[in-house]
Amino acid sequence: MLQSCRTQDVVCCTAVTLPAHLSPLERQALAAFADGIRAAFPGRVVGIELFGSRARGTGRDDSDLDVFVCLATANRADKKRIFEQAFDVSLEYGLTLSPLVGSADNWQRDMPIGRAIQRDGVQL
Repeated sequence: MLQSCRTQDVVCCTAVTLPAHLSPLERQALAAFADGIRAAFPGRVVGIELFGSRARGTGRDDSDLDVFVCLATANRADKKRIFEQAFDVSLEYGLTLSPLVGSADNWQRDMPIGRAIQRDGVQL
């Protein structure tokens, strides 16, 4: 789990053990999303984490997959590209990915959402 949004080495999602309560389809979608983000932003990805009900194991069949993407820096075009990647993966896998984008230069982990990600986040 990311303790803060700072530059660090992050392993490929396919090498990370995801929680057993996630379906194979959810695991594939998360891996495709994370790998796509890393390919789109080489050297700029600080971390990618699943958070929310799916990370906690309390999600329902219709729950979305909340994913926090932290880049070293992020501008409007970067955020748009991340949302487009989430949309494409959502369509391909028939699931809903809901990205939250932050950047190391302005992410405040003491906000309620930051604390939730620290508490529940599963690194991808």
